[in-house]
Amino acid sequence: MTTHTTTTDGTGTRSSDRDRLVLAVAEAAEVLGVSRAFAYELAARGEIPVLRLGRRRLVPRKALLEMLGEGAEGPAPPGPAPALVYRLVAEGG
Repeated sequence: MTTHTTTTDGTGTRSSDRDRLVLAVAEAAEVLGVSRAFAYELAARGEIPVLRLGRRRLVPRKALLEMLGEGAEGPAPPGPAPALVYRLVAEGG
């Protein structure tokens, strides 16, 4: 039997959450600042990178961060926003 701890690092986030390689679509929606329904729509259109495991759709954390212009070295330098951000603003997402 495996036990899971729910200790926090002072930010209210479990340490294990930061180490996960994938996010649920709803969690990706929170990162993007859009609704859960809109995130699923973006995933269905292929605008959010998604892995399908059975019926589950999971968003690779690394792909999401790269899509947003953030790599291992932190936020991207100032410049034009990714096309998805422009589309989100235009659609009111």
